[in-house]
Amino acid sequence: MSRSADIDFNFITPLDTAATLERFRVAGMSLHYEGKVAYVVDSAQMFKWVRVDYTHVQQVIEMAKGADAQHTTFGITVLLDGHRHGGDFLFHPGRQSASLNITVNRKNIEGSQFCDFSWYLRRIIPVFEPMGMSEIEAHDFR
Repeated sequence: MSRSADIDFNFITPLDTAATLERFRVAGMSLHYEGKVAYVVDSAQMFKWVRVDYTHVQQVIEMAKGADAQHTTFGITVLLDGHRHGGDFLFHPGRQSASLNITVNRKNIEGSQFCDFSWYLRRIIPVFEPMGMSEIEAHDFR
C-alpha cells in the first residue's frame, strides 16, 4: 500500500504567485521536471494537469500571474534545491494558503516508511517565512 505526504502552509497576506516562483528559482528550486513544466490552472476542481516543454516556462508564469487569484487554484511541479525530490505546489484560491503534495521521488527518513519532512521544510521555510507564513501542517498517511 502506498503512502501520501503533503505539507500545508498558511500566510498572513495573499501570496503573489509569480513572485513566489521567482523566490523558488533564487533558492535553487527548479520548475524543470523531465524536460517539461507541469502545471494546472483550475477553477472547477477538475485538476487537469498540463505538461509543456520547458521553453514555455515564462508563458506558464504569465498564466499564473493572469489567473483569478480569488477563484482559481494554480499548481506547478517543483524540484527542491537541485535534487531529484519535490512535488506539486498548489496555490489555493485567495492565495493565503499553499500546499506541497510530495509526489516526486519522495524522501523518507532513513530506515523508515515516513516522509522526512525536515528535509523539505529546511528548503521551503527560508522561502516562505519572509513572505508572511503563519502556519505549517504536515501529513503522512496511507
